[in-house]
Formats: sequence, structure tokens, C-alpha cells
Amino acid sequence: MYQVEIADRKQPEVQLATIVEHIPICLSCIGIDGRLIWANQAELDLLGYSYEEYIGHHLSEFYVDSKINEEILSHIFHGEQLYNYHAQVRAKNGSLKYLEVSSKAVYQNGELLHTCCFTRDATSNKRAEEASHNSKEDHLRKILASERPANNEGDVASEIAKMTNRAKDEFLATLSHELRTPLNAILGWAQTLQLGKIKRETLLHALSAIEQSARTQAKLIDDLLSVSDLVSGTLCLNIQSTKLIPIIQATIDSMHSAIVGKRISLKTAFNTQADTIQGDPVRLKQIIGNLLSNSIKFTPSGGWILIALADVNSQIKLTVTDSGEGIHSHFLPYIFDRFRQGDSSNRRKYDGVGLGLSIVQRLVEMHGGTVRAASEGVGQGATFSIDLPRNIDERSSIPAPVEPDPPSTNAAAVNTGKQLEGLKILSVDDDRNTREMLQEALENAGANVLSAASARDALDMLPAFQPDVLLSDIGMPEQNGYDLLKQIRALPSNQGGGIPAIALTGYAREQDRNATHSAGYQAFMPKPVILEELFSTIVKLTDQMNCRV
Repeated sequence: MYQVEIADRKQPEVQLATIVEHIPICLSCIGIDGRLIWANQAELDLLGYSYEEYIGHHLSEFYVDSKINEEILSHIFHGEQLYNYHAQVRAKNGSLKYLEVSSKAVYQNGELLHTCCFTRDATSNKRAEEASHNSKEDHLRKILASERPANNEGDVASEIAKMTNRAKDEFLATLSHELRTPLNAILGWAQTLQLGKIKRETLLHALSAIEQSARTQAKLIDDLLSVSDLVSGTLCLNIQSTKLIPIIQATIDSMHSAIVGKRISLKTAFNTQADTIQGDPVRLKQIIGNLLSNSIKFTPSGGWILIALADVNSQIKLTVTDSGEGIHSHFLPYIFDRFRQGDSSNRRKYDGVGLGLSIVQRLVEMHGGTVRAASEGVGQGATFSIDLPRNIDERSSIPAPVEPDPPSTNAAAVNTGKQLEGLKILSVDDDRNTREMLQEALENAGANVLSAASARDALDMLPAFQPDVLLSDIGMPEQNGYDLLKQIRALPSNQGGGIPAIALTGYAREQDRNATHSAGYQAFMPKPVILEELFSTIVKLTDQMNCRV
């Protein structure tokens, strides 16, 4: 009887080991010395090595790029996670494999034991990307050759290099312009307001202009960070069952003023059978938002836009069609390239730095889909088509923190009522202007607020105040926001150890979002903070944690 019980108890463990060994997902474990200590059959099959040829060997024996190898080892030695990290590995037959590696460090009693890696074969995607790049370069060579038939191959290559450098210079000039323009409006109106003696209608206009300029600059910074995360491979998806139609409607609503301002006729055609997909709702919203804002930008007053959602061959097809400026045939092959624009001169009609569509392409590819652009030419409008599988590999998924509701684009829509009535909030920020602004805004919303200029001050206030919510900056001298929350989480719950915490930070990369979540913050909000978004996040979080009195 005793032996049967033992066998029954071990049976699930044996079954699990069998599943892990034979599951068609590449898994491996790497020791703190950089040597492989285990790999399942899928990983061995992918690279063609036997167990003896792979296990016990150092990573440097397989990774082609020594710099990448050092970076990966550095992450592993520090117990840091990798998210879709790109690496090139040599298989046993000599061929090169392009891999996307994600990892999770395993600790025991606070000591790093080893790192588990999840590997995806991205070779076909990389080959397709290279083929696309080569076709673009061939296209450019043909144009140069047709314009300058006397050029030899060396001249063409030299011209391509010059054009690349010119493109970089144009991007930096454009970026400077796009950053300085909203700053000019913010600084100019702020100086004007300080002079006093300003009419009420002018005051309201000034405040609206300051807000709009700040939002424009924040959007540009978000795009730059998204590109950085995509290039470095640190951006990862939070996969969940997602309905697309509400996301599309919310995106349209958020751009209502721009649509109405240009008198654009926007229509939708939705197949409700194509509504649900496995994907990241935040990134899907970013995809749709970038496509729609692109169409709004290039569609003249009185034009039209059509957004359609269909079910085609068991895939979801999203199309955004407009009657706008169209795309020149010479530029069409480069439409999804980073930092590329049809017109980058200082006479250009449209703002932007050429990031939105490149972000769309990469995010769509991360969802296992494809995106295409089509246009009959200048003045003929354009159509952007996205094909997405209903289900994608969930190994890219991490637990999703509390996501704030989408903010309104109208400052007057911010609910300044007492929606935070009865809540005690501890706000921590070393910047005095931010600290004072948050205290004023939160108190106007009905909260009882204490402000701290440092982590040490916050810890001193905590026992007597016993707040319902902690708002904390991350980058602070001596002790940062991570240090603060670590000390708070070490306290008993009756002394504030379990207080809900929201990170308000100027560090807005994807790895910063993940780091705050791992540190114990329930929500992450990059600066500049949208007050409506902050209030709704506090309400949502305190309702979940039953903090209301």
C-alpha cells in the first residue's frame, strides 16, 4: 500500500518530465559559469547536436558573435531576465541559426542556481528581413544606375553609403525640430502666463496649447523608446484573449477631435466573427493607433477613412484605407523603414520622425502576422493591411500589471470631482515641482495626501500615516524607488507591508515596466503623468485591494 502511494505521488512528476523533454519548444538551462547543464530534445534537434556534444559546453562555443555572447552571459551572471533577445548560433552542420532567447533566473535561498532559457527559431523571419533589405538595396541600385548609367559598382556602393549617412543626418535634424517645436510652445506660453494680465479665453487657449504640446512630445519619446526596445529585443508581449472591436472604437474616440477638425468621414466595417484574438491589448492598440493617426495625418480636409475587420482563411485581417496623399512608387519599398519619410526636407508639410509605421511592422511580426502597404501613387490614397493569426506562441507572455484606462484627449474632460474621497495617499518624489503638483491634484480629487522628498522621509511617515496607496518615483538619490518598496514589503502587513504601490517614473522603457512589476509595484505610469489616467488607476487598484473606507 505504501509503495503504491509513493508511485501515485511520483507519477505526475514523471509525466511532467516526459512532457518537458519532448515538448516542441526549445528549452535549456545554463549554469552560472556559462555552461549548458540541460537541454530538451527540441533544442538538440534544432541545432543538430547530440546530448554529449551540447551539454557541459560553454555558450561561447555556439554563439557566433562574441559581443552578443558576452552580453547574454552578463545578463545570466547578474540573474537578469532576457526577453526575445536576438542571437546567432552555429548549428552542427555549419549553418547559422537566428534565435530569439527569453530567460528566467532560478534562485534558492537568495542564491542564483541557474538560468532557464526558452528559444525560438527566428531564422526564417531573419532571412525574409534580409531578403526585403536586399530587394530594397537592389531597387535603389537600379534607380541610381538609371539616373547615372556611367557609374560602376563601386560608385553605386559609395552613393548608397552617402545616402545612408544623409538619411541619418536628416533624421537628427528632424528629431531636433520635432522636440524643439512643442518645447517652444510650452516655454513661450509659460513665460506669457507669468506676465499676468491675460484674458480668460486666452488663458484657456494657452493651457490647452501647453497640454497638447506636452502630449505631442510624450508621444515622440514613447515612439523612440518603443524602437529602442524593439531593436534591443527587450520588448515582450502580454498575451491574453483580446477583443479588437472595442480597441478600435476606443482608438477612434481618442482621435475624435483630429477627425472632426479635418472634417474627415470615418467609417467602419466589422465582421464580429473576427473580433477575438490572442494578443497583447496594449500593443494591438499601439498598432491601430499608429495606423489611424498616419491616415488622419495624410488625409486632407473633407477626405475619408475606412477601417475594416474581416475573417479571411482563419486569420484576422485589419485594413485601414484612406483618400489621402498616397505613396510614391519609389518610396513604397521603404515605407516601414525606421526614420524614413517621403519628404524629410524643411519644406515638408507633415510632422513626425518616421517611426510609427516601423513600430507597426515589428509589433505585427511579434504577433506572428504580416503588414503590407499599397497605393496607386501620389494623390491616390493608401491602404495598410494586417493579417494576424488568432493564436500566437504564449512563451512571449509575462503577467500583466494593472493597465490604466486610456486617457481623454481633452483636458476639460478630466474628472476633478472627489473620486479619491476617503483615500490616504503617500506620494514620494525628489523633484519639488512634481511633488507639489501631485499633492495639489490629489487633494483636489478628495484624497488625504502626505508628500515625501526621499525614500527615508517616506519610511518615517509610513507608520503613523498608514496610507491606502503609495505613489513613488523610481530615480531618486541615495535610495531609489526599488529600495523604498523593498523595505516596505519587508514590513508586516499591519505596518504597511502590503500597501498597493504605483510607480511614477521618467524611466519608460519596456524593461523598466517589467522591473517595477517584478519589484512589487502593481502599476507603472511613465512621466509626464496624465491626471485622469492616474486617478482611474488609483481607483481601479484600491477597488481591487478593498482599500475604500
